[in-house]
Amino acid sequence: WSWLQADHPNTRAPAPDNQSVPHSKLPGGGTQSSASPARAAAIIMATGVPDCVCPIHGPGTRAALVRTLLLLLVFLASDGAAAHASDPAIISSDGMFENKVLADEGAWAVLFVAAGDEEQEEKMMMTELMVTHTARQLGPLVKFAVADVSACKTAANEFNVRSKRCPKLLLFSTRAREAEVIKLADRESNEVAQDIKDKLAELSVGKSGQALKKTYAVGFGHDET
Repeated sequence: WSWLQADHPNTRAPAPDNQSVPHSKLPGGGTQSSASPARAAAIIMATGVPDCVCPIHGPGTRAALVRTLLLLLVFLASDGAAAHASDPAIISSDGMFENKVLADEGAWAVLFVAAGDEEQEEKMMMTELMVTHTARQLGPLVKFAVADVSACKTAANEFNVRSKRCPKLLLFSTRAREAEVIKLADRESNEVAQDIKDKLAELSVGKSGQALKKTYAVGFGHDET
């Protein structure tokens, strides 16, 4: 808990079980105790949970469940949490990747992750948290998503993403079926955000504030239309 609170001073520690905790509003009008994700994550990490089947990560997903709960904790603990529409979406299939990322006229950054041993799972979790911070820094300029290679095998194969090379962040900034790798190693979220911002600097920006993908003329190489 202490390492998370150090990075997020506004984060409140889990309340005792007998203490009443105010509820924070969530998108869609729902509510959730602001302390329950922290307590749940702490319990899971301390005691473990039975194997379960996750629609994204498959069976045996204790680490994936912890990762999800920690991301939810960061979401709820931040000031104005409900306003963070820039938080990464979850891409759970190749069809969703095609329709949501490739078909969109706006730029996307997709973090590919993969299941692995405990050390690799921890690396994936920390990278997802860092990318969430990056997404919030960039706001509407670019949409972010997380995709597991086992759920998006066709997309992973097309864009040369291998499980052993994950986590891998790809930037989709053109209407062509191509992507640019964004370096993550030894970088802070603000450095990643600045790199993406620089790569999108020449693009037009739509009314929503999202950078619009560059369009190339058919049959004329990479000459912009």
